[in-house]
Amino acid sequence: MFCIGMLGPWTSIVGFGLAGLGVSNLVLMAYSQAGKSINIETPVAIAINSVFSYGAFMLAPPLEGLIADSYSLPAIFLALIILFLPLLIALNLFDSWRLGARELPERNFTLAAQNCE
Repeated sequence: MFCIGMLGPWTSIVGFGLAGLGVSNLVLMAYSQAGKSINIETPVAIAINSVFSYGAFMLAPPLEGLIADSYSLPAIFLALIILFLPLLIALNLFDSWRLGARELPERNFTLAAQNCE
């Protein structure tokens, strides 16, 4: 939201920083959920996730530039907020058990510590 107002360079820098902190967690969550998938083998799920991430990394900047060139720079930030809202809603609606994620087994560290003594 700070980026849309463009009240000055410092508000834009703060806005980009906050956006980076918020969006960077999505990558970690996507790989974590891919690793917990029970419908697809873990290496395949992570590879699929990587392919889509790379595709988005290659397509998003030109599309953002096209929108910014056609309309304005604040329009692209508004479009990104509109695109991330359904993702935020979907993440809140669907828990990991609804997505078919498996629970990772509990590790017994006390037994390993006893064997080392």
